[in-house]
Amino acid sequence: MRSVKEIVEKMNLTHLQIVREELSADEGYNKFTLAILDNYQANQGEDVLLEKLNINLQSLRLFERTIEKAIFDFYGLEAKSVQELLISSVFYAIYGQTKKQAHIKRAELESLFCSMKQFGIDQIASPLVNELYLANLGTTTEAAYFQLNENYKKVLDDTNMILDKFSSFNTTLAEFLESNKKSLSNKLVSQHDEIRQIYQNTKNKTTKVVYYLSKLICVAYADQTIVLENGKIGLGEVLTITYEGLFQLPFGIDRFYLKNVFAHVYAKHLSNVEKPEIGQIILGKETESNLFGAYNFNFPNEVSRDLVMFMQLPKTHSEKINIQLETGSLDQSFNGGFPELLFPKVSIYKSLLN
Repeated sequence: MRSVKEIVEKMNLTHLQIVREELSADEGYNKFTLAILDNYQANQGEDVLLEKLNINLQSLRLFERTIEKAIFDFYGLEAKSVQELLISSVFYAIYGQTKKQAHIKRAELESLFCSMKQFGIDQIASPLVNELYLANLGTTTEAAYFQLNENYKKVLDDTNMILDKFSSFNTTLAEFLESNKKSLSNKLVSQHDEIRQIYQNTKNKTTKVVYYLSKLICVAYADQTIVLENGKIGLGEVLTITYEGLFQLPFGIDRFYLKNVFAHVYAKHLSNVEKPEIGQIILGKETESNLFGAYNFNFPNEVSRDLVMFMQLPKTHSEKINIQLETGSLDQSFNGGFPELLFPKVSIYKSLLN
């Protein structure tokens, strides 16, 4: 999971300014939230911030939560399901101000950890498991929780590592699209192999999506079908695995970024197979809802110029249209056999010719 500091540092400055204006309106907290934003934009450490604001680390995390909520609101992200809301419960169990007896605290943390495993999102449980370890110091279970803590730290480290590799991969993609050099196309394959190695070492929902998404990018943008393992796996299967995997990811900014990348890649795929109509709808949704300029792990926003054919539809389509899309409502022959749209419900008013 991205820390709030990481999210702020990577945000589009225009987007960040809008979030800043929203936070400014809250006179009760803006002294703290705006100072935190300024600190993170200046890439200063937490120690400087804690001293400047005269707050402790626990209070800082709670103020960060307010900032994160404002960012999520800007991008239209809202936790709704029990699984998604569970992440908030975990946060407040760790950083909430309520004082509890040790045995009650341990029981609460253990219950939340079990729930995370039940919902299959324990890949982001490292902070919770660390609290469990600290809560069990001096008990007969200390050694067991120490090992568990080490295991989940490794999961977190490897997940962050694959996302960092994916960011570098996307930087190479941008360079390749600019120059079309064969050496950069080959570098994409090499970086895909590095991503595969991390995935094979630590298999979780995020590493899986990143691995298969890097395959799609290699094929869609560089025509590097070698990543399909010489025909052992089909492109349609990779599309489906990636798509379904996105909706199994834990709620948060990482899932948001990866969905945005997939929207671009899927639109490009549809362009390649001469089915531009639905690709235009997907890309239009992304552009109009501020997803286009998000960080998206360095995925190059300018790739949309490769989809200019979407804007060159017959003149009969030049008038503004109102399209309502419901999940699964499109005939599969129209959307290239893909089972559902990335966005469950979309309402777009878009001019196909500007």
